[in-house]
Amino acid sequence: MVSILCNALKEIIDAPYLDKKYGLVFAAKGKGSGGNAIVFPIENGEKTCELSRAAVPDAKYRALSYFESNVPTTSIKVGEGKLYISYLSFVVWMNTDKINFEDEFIADKIMSDLERKISSIKNMSFDGGSISKAMVSKLHSKSHDIFAKYTYPDKSKYLANPYNAIKLDFEIHYSLTCGDVIINPKNC
Repeated sequence: MVSILCNALKEIIDAPYLDKKYGLVFAAKGKGSGGNAIVFPIENGEKTCELSRAAVPDAKYRALSYFESNVPTTSIKVGEGKLYISYLSFVVWMNTDKINFEDEFIADKIMSDLERKISSIKNMSFDGGSISKAMVSKLHSKSHDIFAKYTYPDKSKYLANPYNAIKLDFEIHYSLTCGDVIINPKNC
């Protein structure tokens, strides 16, 4: 359910600098090249948990993004269906040398742009449901704790200049539909 929402959001939250967009990710465990255990973000629904398929920084991208689910989704009964509330994070890693902004405040400008884009999501339909509102609750910039739960190789390299990362925590209210009817997911 949250995965469907995040796949819709990755298309709704569009920006020219986001050239690699993932939906909802989870922390996958695997082996690094030296055989050591590593943890990396991989898109929900990915069939193989290999580092080559992971949502990790890569110098060839201007910016890549993905969503993390912070706490379980809650629901409120509405007629025959439910209104869902999810608490998500939108994580963006960027190579500032490849983004065409004119000053050193690139991360701040991108964060403001994305905060505006997320906050403007109201009364929007997506394939399988509709979003009533989204509210940004916390912003994180240049924070190494954004990737703290992951242990993939070269992580620290991608957190030093010219690289940067931001995370926007937000709450989103939505319903799932079957045709024009708001539903419980098990009924469609």
